[in-house]
Amino acid sequence: MRVAALFLVLASLAAGPALAETAVEDTAPHRPAADNPDEPGRGNAFLRNLSVYEPIYFLLGPSPFDAKVQLSFKYHLFTGGEGFAKKWPILSGLYFAYTQTSFWDLGAPSKPFTDSSFRPELFFRGHLTQLPGWLEHADVDIQAGIFHESNGKSGVDSRSLNAVYVRPTVSFPLKHHLVLNLSLQAWQYIGSLSDNPNIGDYRGHASISVSFGNPDGIMLGSTVRGGIVSGKGNVSVDASYPLSALSFSNLDLYLYTQLYHGYGEDLLDYNKKDTRFRIGIAFVR
Repeated sequence: MRVAALFLVLASLAAGPALAETAVEDTAPHRPAADNPDEPGRGNAFLRNLSVYEPIYFLLGPSPFDAKVQLSFKYHLFTGGEGFAKKWPILSGLYFAYTQTSFWDLGAPSKPFTDSSFRPELFFRGHLTQLPGWLEHADVDIQAGIFHESNGKSGVDSRSLNAVYVRPTVSFPLKHHLVLNLSLQAWQYIGSLSDNPNIGDYRGHASISVSFGNPDGIMLGSTVRGGIVSGKGNVSVDASYPLSALSFSNLDLYLYTQLYHGYGEDLLDYNKKDTRFRIGIAFVR
């Protein structure tokens, strides 16, 4: 009950009069699926509420030879401005999300998955409309939510945590079809951390992310996470480029590279420092 109350407080704070409904693509009126039995939406009336969330990729890295795989989606819970969303407009910004990140040891004889992170999430997202002059051409969103993260293991290998967070994001459109995105996130661990009592020392309590590039071309991004008290944390640098621009016509994938340095890339070894470079493909960046 405390967790639910805290989330509602965060959502209410984020949903002031300066917030407008987001995700325009989710507000379109429902249309029944076509009569064609091969129609993807046939029998799935709410498929239009499902969309991507975090990047989806398959990356390979050397020394040791492994793969990092991530899947992620979000689901718009209340859409269309009808029913509950009409009575309580704040509900139109409510989403459920799920992200799974797995590490696959391809160098071992049995090629096991060494660790996986399972992260269900409930969050509110709104769009700020009343902005000062220097932000009049920018898009400003604010997101507040609660998430659980665990690795599904038992005994001494079990890792789990719960946290609430707030994340404002500002996107600046630039010349030549370029865009600059800035995002700040702060989180507070809640509930028991008995499986990993000092994880906050290694994963920190805040992060800053920046990305720059052409949405139809190359994109560069970096995220720094850490804690001021412990001085520990991590940094990741990502670069992606559409394969269709490299003479791979109609291949709707991205060439994706990632450099990670620091603590906490996986939950199992969150207190071990490592540097990893991987390259592969992304379905969503």
